[in-house]
Amino acid sequence: MSAKVGSSKRKQLYDKKIARALNESLVESGKECFIYILDLERVREPEQVTNPKRRKFQDPIEYEYCFGFLSAKEIPKVPPFPVYLRQGDMRVRVIKASQTFSATNEQLQEIASFHDYLFTQVLQMCKTENLVFEVSAQTPLNTLIIPLNKSKDGQYSLNMKYVSEVVANMQKMPRVPDDATRRNFKFRPEDYKDAIVMPWYRNIEQPVFCYVAEILTNMRPTSAFPDSHFETFNEYFIKKYNLEIYDQDQSLLDVDYTSR
Repeated sequence: MSAKVGSSKRKQLYDKKIARALNESLVESGKECFIYILDLERVREPEQVTNPKRRKFQDPIEYEYCFGFLSAKEIPKVPPFPVYLRQGDMRVRVIKASQTFSATNEQLQEIASFHDYLFTQVLQMCKTENLVFEVSAQTPLNTLIIPLNKSKDGQYSLNMKYVSEVVANMQKMPRVPDDATRRNFKFRPEDYKDAIVMPWYRNIEQPVFCYVAEILTNMRPTSAFPDSHFETFNEYFIKKYNLEIYDQDQSLLDVDYTSR
């Protein structure tokens, strides 16, 4: 039986090339550039083999946000194409936004830093310290990834506020809370919906980022641990990490590692 399309067991070798349409797309400060939206729509629910916990994933088309990229020039129209994710089979459309964007030099530096942080720290795609982030006119692919807001009428805009917040805090990550901060912590479910979290109590030198797949509102730190080595999650964190959980009313999070 052949392996499922998109799975790690079904490998097809092909030569990688950067599309010529994406060359010489470097955005310059003070000049109008184009915003392109990476619009995802789920066309098929995930199968049990890729979703053994039978999680309910929201269709990305319903999100109020998405990713896109900036380009100094218009690119040819790209037909929709499929991608196969744990959340199901997706159809991707590359759409040009109705408005253009002109970045200041400071904004452009922040966007480049956001792009770098996304790939090197969150997705951790650089496996060697010898790789250096560089965006220049000579770079084969010099488009910049950006976060976008989507309005109810289907209009998209660059979320520069989010870019600035990420850049302002990325040097503080991983952030280890002190004991007073932990004692004052109160869990708010809305802060963790569709969020990316980092277990600060694990390997600080190589932090791991996780996507919150589900907020387990029926489980607490006092709930039974899933294996026989520990009775509760409280006991697990005390024995494993020497940590006492102060907020006993918080829900537990079911997470997935971020895809790479």
